[in-house]
Amino acid sequence: MLKLIRAFLNAGVLEDGLVRPVNEGTPQGGPLSPFLSNVVLDDLGKQLARRGHRFCCYAMIATSTFAPTTTAKG
Repeated sequence: MLKLIRAFLNAGVLEDGLVRPVNEGTPQGGPLSPFLSNVVLDDLGKQLARRGHRFCCYAMIATSTFAPTTTAKG
């Protein structure tokens, strides 16, 4: 799993038909960004529950709300 994450982080971004390297972070709109967010939020949720805090996990669901949709043109 770590090799796959590293490959995503080192892949760069496509701009104007050219691949540009990135030095930090994850590209917005890429599949890795919501995945890593959910990993961190899951651990945060477990820590909060362990400490007796009440919280809402709506941020974990929001990443799937903005999934691209396709429409048939005809």
